Amino acid sequence: MDNLVKNPTTDASLLEASLWEAFDAGDIALALRHAKQLSGDYPQYASGWYSVSQLAYQLKNFKLATQAIENALKLVPHSSVYQLQLANLQGASGAIASLRNTLEHLDLTTLVTRYQLETAARLMVVIDDHRRALMLYEQVIDRGEADAQSYFNVATVCRFLGLLDRASEMLSRCLREDPKHTAARLLDAGLRKKTTDDNQVAALTALTGDYEVTPRARVEAGFALAKELEDLGDYKASFSYLSLAATLRRQHINYNLSNDLATIAELASTPVQVPKAMQEERWNGEGAIFVLGLPRSGTTLVDRILSMHSDVESIGEPNALPMSLNRLLVEQHAGRKIDRCRAVQLASELPGNAVASRYLSMIQPLLKGQKCFIDKLPLNYLNVGLIASAMPSAKIVLLERAPLDVIYAIYKTLFEDVYPFSYDLVELTRYYIAYRALVAHWLKEMPERIHRVSYESLVSNPTATIEPLTAFCGLEFEAAMVHPEHNEAASTTASATQVRQPIHRGSIERWRCYEKELEPVIQMLRNEGIDPYHY
Repeated sequence: MDNLVKNPTTDASLLEASLWEAFDAGDIALALRHAKQLSGDYPQYASGWYSVSQLAYQLKNFKLATQAIENALKLVPHSSVYQLQLANLQGASGAIASLRNTLEHLDLTTLVTRYQLETAARLMVVIDDHRRALMLYEQVIDRGEADAQSYFNVATVCRFLGLLDRASEMLSRCLREDPKHTAARLLDAGLRKKTTDDNQVAALTALTGDYEVTPRARVEAGFALAKELEDLGDYKASFSYLSLAATLRRQHINYNLSNDLATIAELASTPVQVPKAMQEERWNGEGAIFVLGLPRSGTTLVDRILSMHSDVESIGEPNALPMSLNRLLVEQHAGRKIDRCRAVQLASELPGNAVASRYLSMIQPLLKGQKCFIDKLPLNYLNVGLIASAMPSAKIVLLERAPLDVIYAIYKTLFEDVYPFSYDLVELTRYYIAYRALVAHWLKEMPERIHRVSYESLVSNPTATIEPLTAFCGLEFEAAMVHPEHNEAASTTASATQVRQPIHRGSIERWRCYEKELEPVIQMLRNEGIDPYHY
C-alpha cells in the first residue's frame, strides 16, 4: 500500500503515520479515530485524505473512500496516485464507464511503485485494455521486483492475447519461484495438450493431497490434474480426480439450486410482451447481436466468427443488461428487497424504452462505432424475453450443443465465481433440464426472433452454418469469418486458448470417454424426454 507521508515533522503527517500504525496493529477503532481527526483538523492536507480513502477502501466503505479521494483530488488535481485510487474505487463499485474515463486520463509514466503498476494493470484488464495491462505488468518484471504472482499476472494476460509461448515461459518462471502456485499449474494445464514427456501429473497429484495448501488450491490442482490425465488418455483417473475436486469446490459454495430453478420456472411461465411496432423516437436495439446459451456451448466461437466481419465489433461479456434491470427495479421500488420470482414479473412490466436506454447508456463507452456489436454474456438466456420486448430490432443468436457434451464440458471447467450449479453432476443436470424448458418457452413464444446455431453443424460445416447466421444478422457473408483463429482480439473466457485454433471437430462426443460415469446423467435426461446424445 502507498502511504504518502511527505513531511513526518508536521502534526498532520505524524497523525497520518499513527493511523497506519494502528491499522497495522489491528486496532481498527483507533485507526478510524485518527482518520476522523486527520480529515477534520487538516482538511487542506491532501495526503491525509488519500490515507483516509485507503483506510475506507480496506474496510470496504467505498462511499467514504470515494468522498475522501475526491477531496484529495480537489487539492492536487493532477496526482496520478490519487487518480489511480479513484480508478480503483470505480472498479470496485462497477462504474466501468467512469473507470475507463479515469484511466484514459491517467499518466502511466508517473507510476513508480509495484503497487501502483499492478493496480493500474489490474484495472486495465477490467476495461479490456489488455495490451496496456501487459505493458504495466511487465514493467514490474523489468524493474527486478517480480515474484511468482508477477509472472502469473503476465502469463494470464498473455493467454488472453493469444501469446501462448510467452504465457508458457512466464508460468515456468512462476512455478520455479513457487511450485505450489496451483492457479499457475491450472493455467499451464490448459495452454496446450499434455504428453508423456511434458506434463505436471506428479506435482499435481501431490498437491491434491497436500493439506498445507488451501482448499481452493487443492481444487485448482484437481481440475488441472483431471485435464492432463484426459490428455494422456487415463480417463478413469481423470474423472476420479475431477469428481473429488468438484465436490470440494461445491462444499465451499453457499448455493441453493432450488432458487435458480424457481426463477427459471417463473421465466418459463411469463408471456413475452412483444411490441407491435417500432418506436422511432428511441433506440430499438438496432445493431445489437446477443449471442447466448449455456457456457461451453460455443458462444465464444460464434462471437469470434461474427467479429471477424468488417462491420461487427464484440463488447465481450458485459453484465450490462442484468445490471440495467436490477438498477431499474431498485429505483422503481425505492431499494426494497424483492423476491427473485417477483422480480421476474416486475421486470417483464418495465417500460421497454427504459430498459433499452439504460442498457445503451451502460455499453456506450464500449462501442467503437461499427455497424453492429455483439454482447455475448451467456447468462442473457435468462433475459431473452426482455431483449425481445425492449429491443425489437436486436438479433438473438442461441447456441445449441449435444447435452452430454455441454454438460461434461461445464462440469470439468473451474469457473470464477459464476455457474455455482456446475460442481455437482446431479445439480448440473437438473439445471440443464430447467434450461431446456426455458429455451422451449422462448422458441414457442417468438421463434422468428431467435436464430439457432448447432455447435456440431458449425464445426462440421462452417461455411454452410455461418452464411445463414450472417444473413439473420443483416450482414453479407465475408470469407474471413471462417477463420476466427486470425481474430487478434483478446479473449478472457474459458475458451481463450481454444479460440486461437482453426475451427475443428475435436470437442464432439468427448463424453464417450466417460459414458459409464455419466450414466446417472443419461438416465435423468431420458426421464425428462431429452435425447442425451443430440440436441
